[in-house]
Amino acid sequence: MAVGLFEESTYDVESLEVGEGGCLLVYSDGLYEVPRPGGVMGSLSEFMDLVEHCRGLLADDNGLDRLLSQIHDFTANAPFTDDYSVIRALLP
Repeated sequence: MAVGLFEESTYDVESLEVGEGGCLLVYSDGLYEVPRPGGVMGSLSEFMDLVEHCRGLLADDNGLDRLLSQIHDFTANAPFTDDYSVIRALLP
C-alpha cells in the first residue's frame, strides 16, 4: 500500500534494532518491480538476494550507484517503468 495516499489508512508500528556498522535500506517497489525482456517482472525475493550479494558495496560512498548498476545488469538494462526511491543510512 502506498504510504500517505489515503487519509483513512492505518499502519502497523514495528521496531528493529540495527547494529553498529549496519546499513539500512528503505526502498519502494519500483526499484525491484522491473519488467525484463520477455515480460518477466522482478520480485522482492530476487531483489533481496541482489542486495545481499551487494552487501559489501553498499558501505562505499558510491554504494547506491553500484547497487543500481547491479540492478541494471540483472535486468538486462530494462528501463524502470515505475517511480522508485531508495534511502541508505549507514550507522557508525
